[in-house]
Amino acid sequence: MKLLIDYWEKNVTTIFTKMRDLNIAYAVIELLRNCERIENFNKKTLYLLIREISNCKTQQITKVLNRMKGYQSQVVRNYTNRGVI
Repeated sequence: MKLLIDYWEKNVTTIFTKMRDLNIAYAVIELLRNCERIENFNKKTLYLLIREISNCKTQQITKVLNRMKGYQSQVVRNYTNRGVI
């Protein structure tokens, strides 16, 4: 999890250029950092937490999360094949 957080912290500004998208991405990174404190991991609750942190609409959050998901599969593939993110 630490490697994943490090990856996003280093690359978030190159992946997202709009301030709104950056705010959402930083909210997701913050949730990843504090995942052990989150009691309920259902989709609705996580979207609500991201919405509270970033002050953005659900549609905008979905757009950013889908983009992060695309990079996530690439990160997992690199880690599995090479052992490095």
